[in-house]
Amino acid sequence: MKTLAGSIFTCALDHYFSLPKHGKPRSGQEWTVYAALVATKNLEKPQVVCSATGSKCTTTGPEGWCLRDLHAEVLVKRGFQRLLWKEIQSGKLKLLEKYDSMDASGEKYILKRHLELHLFISDSPCGDATIYRLRNKEMNFTGSKLIKNGGLVCWNNVSVTREKDQELGQLRIKSGRSNLDNRRRSTSLSCSDKILKWNLLGLQGTVLPVHPIRLDSVVVSKDPHAQSIEVQEKALQRACVDRFNEVLQELRQSENAGSLKGNEKYIETLYSQPLRVMVVDKIFECSKSNMVNPFQHRDSQLELNENGKRRRSSNSTDLTKKKVSPCGFCINWQNEDGVEVLVGTRGTKHGKKPTTEADYARISSRLCRAAFYKSHLPNETNRTRTYRQWKTENSVNSQRKDIILRTKVMKGWIQSSRDFMLEHS
Repeated sequence: MKTLAGSIFTCALDHYFSLPKHGKPRSGQEWTVYAALVATKNLEKPQVVCSATGSKCTTTGPEGWCLRDLHAEVLVKRGFQRLLWKEIQSGKLKLLEKYDSMDASGEKYILKRHLELHLFISDSPCGDATIYRLRNKEMNFTGSKLIKNGGLVCWNNVSVTREKDQELGQLRIKSGRSNLDNRRRSTSLSCSDKILKWNLLGLQGTVLPVHPIRLDSVVVSKDPHAQSIEVQEKALQRACVDRFNEVLQELRQSENAGSLKGNEKYIETLYSQPLRVMVVDKIFECSKSNMVNPFQHRDSQLELNENGKRRRSSNSTDLTKKKVSPCGFCINWQNEDGVEVLVGTRGTKHGKKPTTEADYARISSRLCRAAFYKSHLPNETNRTRTYRQWKTENSVNSQRKDIILRTKVMKGWIQSSRDFMLEHS
């Protein structure tokens, strides 16, 4: 498996360095998270299908035209969905082949036989997978907030808390600036949680008529500050595999009780394709873990104030004066479509600062919800439905999603109620 992890790392990094410089972090001054979806087939050379560097989450800007979650893993997944839909529209199938589901699921395509997909990430995915012991024997502190009743209330009445003693295996929302008003905070789930969901329900989403496509492996670069590769890999295993197995165990019990009638084939495929997680003994030089010293802001040097926010304690000292910052841009690339550069704070393409909703529509990303919605609608269609109405009407076997999100592990999953119409298309 380590040989596979090494080849995936090499393939992903070779691809990254082949991309244009615009939108990449400045060497020695900025960091980013890089992710790539790598395809392998039998003994053939691995190939990157889509890739992205990540930025932050944003809650500003008009709904539909802005990307809310710009973490690298999420941009890669959205890019992959875009590729699948282009194949279906054009009929030129490279990743997919036609499929007769022999049931009422509506699935018409499936990933080509012998094709495996591997997600490379330059840092452990945010959330549960980042909680592991460091070289100074303290626990790495994830910035992702625990979803828990009685905490700070964010947008959509989601209640979160930032606990002092971290709870393992829990759903979390992505981190954000501590000085933001609570109702302006992002409620995007952490990447650890999203990868778990993708491997349960598939990377294809709920609209494409595609049989669930799951990852064969997740490969992560080592954190030089981690106590060991083994402890970092154990956290990845807990977040992505152990929780997956807990869901399967509950589904098996439900199946025995007869409450999953009609979904037996789907449940069977979940059992047959276990996810592999690997930490490779190599470093992406622009990664956060390589450029940011975690010992500057350890728990022993920080204290919680009365509002649950973390502040510097009076006896703390900086261990390094090297200043680095996150890159303000992120890029996404899909095979044959080239690079798109995005501004992290806006969730739109790089360009003149938008002031109106029409401006946002003009510089919207090809990965935003409005672009995805538009690509599914024929020119003659009367666009009177909202995005949510369209998605509900065209969901492929939404019963599976309902089943998964009712399990104990996934309980509390935040489903966005934001909606929009294509008024500026």
